[in-house]
Amino acid sequence: MNKALYVTDNKALIISPQDISSRKQYREEFSGKLYCPTAGCNAQLDYVELPYSGYEKIFRTHKGSEHNKSCPYCIIHKNSGGPTFSSETFSQAISENHIKSILKGLYQRNTNPKPYSAPSHTKNISKHRNGDSQSIMGRAIASIDPSAEPILSGEREPSVRKRRCQDLIYEDNNQLRGIDGIIDSANIGNDFVELLFSTNGNPVSLLFYHAFRDKSQQAYQYITKLAYMLNSSDLSILVCCLGIVEVETNKTSIQIMAPDYITFEGLSIYNYITLKAS
Repeated sequence: MNKALYVTDNKALIISPQDISSRKQYREEFSGKLYCPTAGCNAQLDYVELPYSGYEKIFRTHKGSEHNKSCPYCIIHKNSGGPTFSSETFSQAISENHIKSILKGLYQRNTNPKPYSAPSHTKNISKHRNGDSQSIMGRAIASIDPSAEPILSGEREPSVRKRRCQDLIYEDNNQLRGIDGIIDSANIGNDFVELLFSTNGNPVSLLFYHAFRDKSQQAYQYITKLAYMLNSSDLSILVCCLGIVEVETNKTSIQIMAPDYITFEGLSIYNYITLKAS
């Protein structure tokens, strides 16, 4: 979105993302005061800078907030012949070690599952700094915003929920998730590649698009090569990944943002293709 209603105690005016000079100014002056500019719609907005689009400035819908059904910014997913992409863009400011840990955990639960144990009812705790550090009830959510506060020693890494590919639900829409499953076929488009999970329900795919290709042309070529391998053989591969979920009526896509966010049989895309080629 390129417009927002900025509301304070004594004024309400329409602004554009360019009226905010920095993340620092947003946090100090605008946070919690931006709303959808459509009359009668009270959806709250956030200001974001998109690292995968040259730090383009936009407004996006605040997590948990919804537009009125009559609002033109209300998102309605429609099925089409090809992949569609969310109107919102996401970032993942999450440490490399935590990425590796999540992918390793997803792989291990498929290859070396632990005996069942009753789930803990303890709520997630994260530390927030406001003068002296103090623990409050809450949960840090993974963000790709490069200006997000860094993790300090002793603080939790941001939470990333883990799902089997067939267990994704609408609650996961537009969220970063850790996902595992078996891929066995692919779609290859002019500017995207989809690797398709083997499921008994609605189709679920891994989507490699602009953000992934811009991050690494070599990795994108490897993914394309892997797609051809899947379509020309009976190959099936255990995949573990972190991606942005897009839930539609008859299809779910998981957009992979970078090569480090996915493994094949526990290996990086580079190592997996090298192994298959040897």
